[in-house]
Amino acid sequence: MSFDVFLQRFERGRPVEATTVEILRVLDSTQHTGPDAYGFYKVQFPDGAEVEFSAKGLGFGDTFPGCAFHIRASSALLADFVLEVARAGGMTIMPAMGESLVLLPSEEALQDLPPDIVANFRPVILSNSAELHGILEKGCSAWLGFLRG
Repeated sequence: MSFDVFLQRFERGRPVEATTVEILRVLDSTQHTGPDAYGFYKVQFPDGAEVEFSAKGLGFGDTFPGCAFHIRASSALLADFVLEVARAGGMTIMPAMGESLVLLPSEEALQDLPPDIVANFRPVILSNSAELHGILEKGCSAWLGFLRG
């Protein structure tokens, strides 16, 4: 089990595929293994944190449908990586947590969200990865609390 964070690109209210070139550049700046047969990469950070990065199709074409991070412990470097991937792909960040948030790497991304997401999720425009780190910490803490019962 993990605390999951999903990234998806939207244009004019519809999900669209993200381009891979810039995302691969971000991934290649890290220490990682993969992809495995299911499209999972294991990314390790210098602070000891690691994450499973699910990005099936990332290395096999010009576009891919989106990705997810399966997080077991948050770190500032992990938050940096997630935000860099989101910015590189022009994607929104949707953490699977009790508070329904859609995290935006830029103010411009707000206009492309589908109406149902705008109606059901609170948009947060991220100014830096420290903000994202705080949200991921909260989500990880809630996930760990759930595991402990």
